[in-house]
Amino acid sequence: MDTKQALKLIYRHTHRDSRGTLSDCKTILVYRNGTCLVPLEALTAAEIAERLPLAERREAERLEKIAAKKAAK
Repeated sequence: MDTKQALKLIYRHTHRDSRGTLSDCKTILVYRNGTCLVPLEALTAAEIAERLPLAERREAERLEKIAAKKAAK
């Protein structure tokens, strides 16, 4: 998975209270010596690595639910 896809996935699965847009730039809340808004593109590799496993797990669950709904029809 490339960085752009990883950031998209992280943004999608970040709680809506912890994400938003600022001047048409997607941002999420990050703890860096205090909580601050950080543009997705400014996330460090460590921050991406920290958030990506949870986002991937939630995406897998979302896709399973969609597949189950299609199978039930």
